[in-house]
Amino acid sequence: MMNIRTDIPQIAALRESVENATGIRPRTHADFIALGLTIERKLKEHISESTLERVWGYSTRGYDTVSKRTLDVLARISGHQGWEAFCKSIGADEDSGFIDDPSTLDPETLPQGARLKLCWQPDRTVILRHLDGARFTVEHNEHSKLSEGIVLTCKGFRKGGALYMDLPQGLYVAGKEHGITSLEIL
Repeated sequence: MMNIRTDIPQIAALRESVENATGIRPRTHADFIALGLTIERKLKEHISESTLERVWGYSTRGYDTVSKRTLDVLARISGHQGWEAFCKSIGADEDSGFIDDPSTLDPETLPQGARLKLCWQPDRTVILRHLDGARFTVEHNEHSKLSEGIVLTCKGFRKGGALYMDLPQGLYVAGKEHGITSLEIL
C-alpha cells in the first residue's frame, strides 16, 4: 500500500475541499469524530478519527504519511472520483509538489529579509518579507484578506498555481481559481 506525505500542497488543498464539502472544520478531537461519522454515513467507508487527525496535522504521534486509500475516501467525500482525480482537478498529480516543479520558489533558498511580490486575480498584490525557514510577514497588502504585519507559513510558491498559507486563524488560499499571476523577488 502506497503512503503519501501529509505536508504536500495537494493534501492542504484536499483538507480544504473536505471542509467545504462537509461543513466541518476540524480543530478538536470531537470534530474529527464528527467528520469520521459524516464520512461513514455518506460513503459507507470508515476512517478513524486518529487517521483524520494525522491528515490535518492534529496528531501528536509523529506520523507524516497517510495511505492512498484514506486520500481516495477523502477525495470522494469532496465530490471527486478519488485521489488522482482530485489532484488533476487542482492541476497536479499525486507525485508532484512545489519542490519538483521548475516554476517554483522554495522559501528555504531565500535569504532572511528577502522580499517577494505576489499577485493574483482580480487585483490582489501582497509583498511578503522572509523571516526564516518557511515563515513570512506581510509587509504590504492591496485588496487581499491578508493583514499587514501578520506572520504566515508557506512551504513553496508556484507561478500559475494556488498558494496555500498557514495563518494563525487557519489555512488561506490565494489564487484558488486562476493561480498566482506574478511572482517576483524584489
